[in-house]
Amino acid sequence: MATRLLALALLLLVVVTARAQDLGSTGLPVRVASEEWVPLRTAADVTLQRRLTTRLNRNPRWRELIRRKRMAVAVVDLSDPEHPRFAAV
Repeated sequence: MATRLLALALLLLVVVTARAQDLGSTGLPVRVASEEWVPLRTAADVTLQRRLTTRLNRNPRWRELIRRKRMAVAVVDLSDPEHPRFAAV
């Protein structure tokens, strides 16, 4: 299961990077002027949060680790660097 999760994460990274390049982005890291910087938590996305929580809760071991505060996961979608999306457990 861990191998599948790692493969999925790598695939997601490739897709997001490719999409950013297709959109004419300069790539990563994304540069943001200090006056425009805001904490990622302000970019919380309800849909992304629900999907992340649902996916993690499917695995009983992960669910228990999260419940016991032994595991944390955060996702940042930078496919649109001007409007990042954030979710965390």
